[in-house]
Amino acid sequence: MKYFVDLAGKRSRDLLAECGLRARGILPCVESAHIAELFEQILSCSDLQANGRDATVCALVEALLRRTAAGRRVVPKPGLPSAGTFERCRAYMESHYPYIESISRVAAACHVSAPYFSRLFRRHTGTTAERYLSLLRVNHAARLLQQSGMTVKEAGQQVGFKDPYHFSRAFKRVHGKAPREFR
Repeated sequence: MKYFVDLAGKRSRDLLAECGLRARGILPCVESAHIAELFEQILSCSDLQANGRDATVCALVEALLRRTAAGRRVVPKPGLPSAGTFERCRAYMESHYPYIESISRVAAACHVSAPYFSRLFRRHTGTTAERYLSLLRVNHAARLLQQSGMTVKEAGQQVGFKDPYHFSRAFKRVHGKAPREFR
């Protein structure tokens, strides 16, 4: 299923940057059911009165962008010689993210230099390896909060955040709300 969004204005540009998304791009997403639901809600806003419609649509579009950023699936750019190396490094991060202490250690485990590792992620994802690691952790924590009875602190520790305050800030950056509100 494909959806297209046309955004304009400084707030849209700032929100795209904040979510780590790029304008004029195709973004494969894993959690498409949630995204489809948000699109349906946006479309249903045409029935609302004019005085509340704009604020509601703006809030839903922000939720859509945050959910899209949180649910994106990284696909290496085909044709680049580094695609295989990137895929190997990405797979390593996705299977070891709760235990990763630093990006330089991941680079060493993948047998590449730390600067090259950082360039790989920037080139293939448009974001930093650190941000991608944080995204993996926060998305797993979100699932834990929704599906288990874990506390916010327990969920953060389970996915590799040692500091609950840092976890809360990272979670809010990705999902737009604090972990307690999200649950």
